[in-house]
Amino acid sequence: MHLKIPQRLQVQTFLQLKQAKPFPIPSYSHDDITSAWSSIHKAFPKPDYAIRAAVFNIGHGVWKPFLDITPQDVQDTLQTGVAAAFSFSRGAILSFKENEIEEGNGKKGTLIFTGATSATRGNVVTSAFSASKFGARALSQSLAKEFGKENIHVAHVSFLCLFQLMSLEDSANIISYILW
Repeated sequence: MHLKIPQRLQVQTFLQLKQAKPFPIPSYSHDDITSAWSSIHKAFPKPDYAIRAAVFNIGHGVWKPFLDITPQDVQDTLQTGVAAAFSFSRGAILSFKENEIEEGNGKKGTLIFTGATSATRGNVVTSAFSASKFGARALSQSLAKEFGKENIHVAHVSFLCLFQLMSLEDSANIISYILW
């Protein structure tokens, strides 16, 4: 299992920011995520760079009726969606804590969790997936309360909500871009 950034997205992001770089990892284990954070800090060292934002956008889809879900399905989805979220968040928050408060927004950094409708309600074949998304959402809420007072912003964002706020044409363009 590898984290991959589509080539087109990587190039467009790099051209816009001139500071983007992928950090592929072999698994969503704590050790591999921690190693990726070490690589990020080596590639973008202080004081030249300050990590100000981190986005956790990982999911392991299990779309089966409840009685067909195996213990391995449960383990995989919880490892990917919850345990990995803890490890990723730890790296992000430790990075943010080293930052000075940024002028203009008053924050040291922003951690964003992307979600899905399953983060707020389950459905017929989403019991394992929903449990994972519920877990990441609960983690984001807990971290927001714990670290908000330290000027670290934590948010959970559902793409569905974003699409509902936009026009149909804008939503279609974003969906096609994400899926490309």
